[in-house]
Amino acid sequence: MKPKVDTQEKRWLSVTETAVYLGIHLQTAYDYFYRGLIPGARIGKTLRIDKKRLDEYLEKQTEKSERRAASGLRGPRPEPGLAVQSRALV
Repeated sequence: MKPKVDTQEKRWLSVTETAVYLGIHLQTAYDYFYRGLIPGARIGKTLRIDKKRLDEYLEKQTEKSERRAASGLRGPRPEPGLAVQSRALV
């Protein structure tokens, strides 16, 4: 049985540890890594996420969200490249 490692002490996290740390699904963590939303590195066949850079990234995202909320804008912005479909009600 593998001993549990406290993610507070580790510098580099696996994708599984990152998913648990962020509270997201494992596949979502992989998707974020490959899309460049989560900072990390590939070491051979292993993916590692730099917890320090991940925390900095989350802080920046939190600041952006707070600024948007303070400016009165609501809701998430659509991601670039994704088409937004709307239907007019008649």
